[in-house]
Amino acid sequence: MPEEKLEDGETSENTENNEDTTSQKESESNSDDDLNVEDIKAKNRQLYERTKKAEQKAKEEEAKRLMLEKKSKGESSSQQEKVESVDANDIAKTVVALKDYSPDEIDYIFEQAKFKNKNPLEAAKDEDVQLFLEAKRKKKERELSTPKPSTKQGSNKKPVEEWTNEDLRKASKNQDWDAIDKFRKWAKSQ
Repeated sequence: MPEEKLEDGETSENTENNEDTTSQKESESNSDDDLNVEDIKAKNRQLYERTKKAEQKAKEEEAKRLMLEKKSKGESSSQQEKVESVDANDIAKTVVALKDYSPDEIDYIFEQAKFKNKNPLEAAKDEDVQLFLEAKRKKKERELSTPKPSTKQGSNKKPVEEWTNEDLRKASKNQDWDAIDKFRKWAKSQ
């Protein structure tokens, strides 16, 4: 093939070589793109599998959590069944045994029973509970046996004209300001 002169001093042979090189580069880049597409597809498959596994694991964990919740609810319902199934004789015995206690004392007995994981009858017979209740009763008795003062005692029942220094000291010690004022008025008038 004769060489044809093209612009800028290129020959047709050079142009053909350039076209061949360009087509080779394009085919190589297409094969690279094909490899990249295959790599991306493989990575997508791996990610999809990982996602599926993670979702499956999350579902299993949720199922376990729900089972545990049902189990704990089942335990609490079984405790309610136990409370409901308490024998009527036990209730009657408890009522009879606790009839001599005040409502405050019964509350204390039930608190102690719950705290010590005992039934109320056992808690009522417990030595510590008995000591506490006895001390509380004695304190209440003492408070009721000592009468509260109905009126404030005056420092002196004498008329202010007959007061001595001792009477004045007692009035100030008891903070009987009204009586002291009466004494001062009387003293000024003298």
